[in-house]
Amino acid sequence: MLSDLHPEELVSKLPLEPGMQIVDFGCGTGFLTLPLAQKISPNGRVLAIDIVPEYLETVRLKANNQKLGYSIVTKCADLTAPEATGLNQASIGGAIMANILFQNNETDKKTLLAEAKRILRPDGFLLVVEWQITDLPPDEHLYPLTKDDMIKFLEEAGFTLTKELSLSSTTHWALLCSKSE
Repeated sequence: MLSDLHPEELVSKLPLEPGMQIVDFGCGTGFLTLPLAQKISPNGRVLAIDIVPEYLETVRLKANNQKLGYSIVTKCADLTAPEATGLNQASIGGAIMANILFQNNETDKKTLLAEAKRILRPDGFLLVVEWQITDLPPDEHLYPLTKDDMIKFLEEAGFTLTKELSLSSTTHWALLCSKSE
């Protein structure tokens, strides 16, 4: 699976401001974490969460190399556990879920989205980035949704689609959402 997703392009389309607090769910090795931190520095923070400790070590090394160590906090956690972020309710300006939901079954998707909704401030945003289904290999351990099905799923989870982000990527789509009233 080769991606043509460009992190800087994606981050440039987000409603980010210096000083924001952002959570990167399933951050991997920091594909979006680092550009996010650059955009919200110097007083902003990105909480980069992943279940793989080695990924988080890579994020820390990259952050230190880019002089962003003060802007990134890492946490090893299973995000499919309720309240796995450990954050206070309505405390975060933005939540990022890039290439994570397709790896989780319906129950775990609901848990992830419930946690995002819980921690987001009323004016916060949720970014969902997912693979085009046609670009994923057939695999019984993957649970992708079409963009339209994801929009319905997000609505059921208490989110409203703000806009679909226009990307140069042919392998991904991106949805910017807000909490429903």
